[in-house]
Amino acid sequence: MITTLKKWMLYVVFTVFTTLLSAQDDNMDDLINLSLEDLMSLEVTSVSKKVERLRDVASAVYLINEEDIQRSGATTLQDLLQMHVPGVFVAANNYNSVDFGLRARTPDGFSGSVLVLVDNVPYQSMYTSSFIFEDFDFDLDEIDRIEVIRGPGGTIYGANAATGIINIFTKQDQKGWRAGFKAGNRSYIAPSLRYAGKISGSTNVKVFAKGNFFDGFAPIDEFDGGTVTVPVTDVIPQTPIGLGTTSRDTTITNQLGADVYRTDKIMGGLNINTTFNEQTKLSIHGYSYLHQSNVYYPSLDSPINVTLDPVRENMRIVGSARFDKQWNDDHSFFSQFSFNREELNGDLGIRATSIFNLEVQDNVTFGIHNINTGFTLRSVNFTMGPLLSISGLRFTDERNVESLWGVFIQDQIRFSDVVDLTLGVKAETWNLIDSEPEWSPSLRFSVKPTDKLTIWGAASRSVTVPGYIQTNFEATLVEDISPFIPLDLAVVNSEGINQSAYLTGEIGVKTFGSNFSLDLTAFYLKGDDLIGNTSADQNNPIPAPTDGRLIVPISYSNILESTNYGIESIIKYFPSSRYRFEFSYAFFSEELKGKTDPLTGEPATFIVFEKPILPEHVLRLKSYLTFGNDLEVSVLSLYHTATGRTVSFFYDQQRRGNSAIPEDEGVALDGEQEGRFRMDLKVQKFFGGRTSSVFIWANDLFNDGTVVNYNSFKTAIPMQTHRLFGIGGTVLF
Repeated sequence: MITTLKKWMLYVVFTVFTTLLSAQDDNMDDLINLSLEDLMSLEVTSVSKKVERLRDVASAVYLINEEDIQRSGATTLQDLLQMHVPGVFVAANNYNSVDFGLRARTPDGFSGSVLVLVDNVPYQSMYTSSFIFEDFDFDLDEIDRIEVIRGPGGTIYGANAATGIINIFTKQDQKGWRAGFKAGNRSYIAPSLRYAGKISGSTNVKVFAKGNFFDGFAPIDEFDGGTVTVPVTDVIPQTPIGLGTTSRDTTITNQLGADVYRTDKIMGGLNINTTFNEQTKLSIHGYSYLHQSNVYYPSLDSPINVTLDPVRENMRIVGSARFDKQWNDDHSFFSQFSFNREELNGDLGIRATSIFNLEVQDNVTFGIHNINTGFTLRSVNFTMGPLLSISGLRFTDERNVESLWGVFIQDQIRFSDVVDLTLGVKAETWNLIDSEPEWSPSLRFSVKPTDKLTIWGAASRSVTVPGYIQTNFEATLVEDISPFIPLDLAVVNSEGINQSAYLTGEIGVKTFGSNFSLDLTAFYLKGDDLIGNTSADQNNPIPAPTDGRLIVPISYSNILESTNYGIESIIKYFPSSRYRFEFSYAFFSEELKGKTDPLTGEPATFIVFEKPILPEHVLRLKSYLTFGNDLEVSVLSLYHTATGRTVSFFYDQQRRGNSAIPEDEGVALDGEQEGRFRMDLKVQKFFGGRTSSVFIWANDLFNDGTVVNYNSFKTAIPMQTHRLFGIGGTVLF
């Protein structure tokens, strides 16, 4: 299916692009080189879901605007976030899959603390409770802006907005055609096509589609070829347990040589906006995503510990309708209904979730009070399986319907033009856990001694909730590995698993002059009841939930607590409208502690890396250079200090370490992780009043092959990243 769509998309885009390359229509608004005051006065809506000036909000907000996106050579959302936003950390497992953090990284790796939305529709997976980057490939040219809240938003957004919010807003009220094309090394091709226009005097419609076809980064040497020369892992005599060292190489037949690097993605969108009058609007959005690839997933009973899933097809369909009503300057209202279905159809079977979400908010101002009230109702239908028995995976409830409800109230009190105070609280319950409401209160204040200086602070409590995989899941990891463990080892549900809670304190300063601005934020974050894995002693087996057999359990439990603190600073310097620079620096520190293990009654233990999971220091430099009115050069650079993620594998046996035996270690690849430098470049030439352009682009320009991260549960075998570069163009008419 995706191959046929790919051929048609390439043909249509190429035809339109070559036909219109000489178009000289002047109907495109020029991109404006905004001054610092213009930038600070831009409006954002994510903080309280109502319009506010960026300079005024009592929150750490970073705005990736339309120009940032246009001047970037990014090919994915994670590229944009990594190269622009202080506080964000991205560690790539391959082109699609990344480990992601914003001020924190959930130790478990599933329950996310950052909420991702598109036009206020949540894209969080209820299966894992986190955002899955690999199944998201929005057309970046159709994004108006991305508002990133670095910090909690639980009072307004509820669960899983504990350390950050990423809200993507699409372009509205466009007209005409746009064709785009980007091509690069390793057979990278990304065509896109859009049409927007009026279907009546008050109704606009937009349809667009985009493809992303890529052979993937080259495999590391140990997986490249029919026969490969690999290090031999030293093992404990008379056992298969690896020592993590090697003393010689050997040549073997490669059992991991399939094309697991290729990725094909197609997405399409439909937007309809109707303006009944200046006070009443209706917006309808529909999007579909299709991602097809091969993947080696961790095998639970295979001798080589990894198994090829030959056809892995992830699909997402999202629809929403939003009604906005503005009665007067002091009273507004919106309601939004959305549907979001995710489906993974692979060799293991089908896993799918269908989410129905209703959100209502009313904003009213009287006197010095600006009060926001609202509620959320959500229903989630889980269809998990039946999974293939050879996978060792099973769900205690293969089909289930869960619900969430929440109500909130927030009052922004403007004592004067200088001082305001915002108080709010949200009560929310998720019956996947229990029927008791969880509370997310917040207090924010801002002081504006002058129009160009804002001092703000905040204190709040937000929560993250576990996903279905942590509450209704069982996986047999090992069967009959005597004499080491004479029983089955299985992941099971922990009774009484609860939400994770984050207490956050923030203080910040925003100020700007004629050609200089500073945005400085310091935060302290205390996490409690964080979810991690815990296991019982093999001498104390328990009955399995599904069939009663005796197992050694590994369970998800609230066994960790964390203390995080850091500083995020952004300096913008605009010596002229043609030369603009932005420098950001982020410092981050995290300390994890174990709580009581419910299976053993002892303090929980976990792996402590020599270097931190998230880097301590991250520096970014963004340079925008403009020559004349038609030539733009953009250079984005990033450096972060080393992280503690190590990469090891049993290359001679072509397997991972055995999860049942913590001491089972493979051979480290390329030694310890070091600091990471990345540079992205784009040079773009415009024609015909900026109605068409051609450009060259490069991402990670100096990277000739790096294993950035190895998350064995996402890629099963170590993969690497490379530089990606090429050419492209756009035409509007």
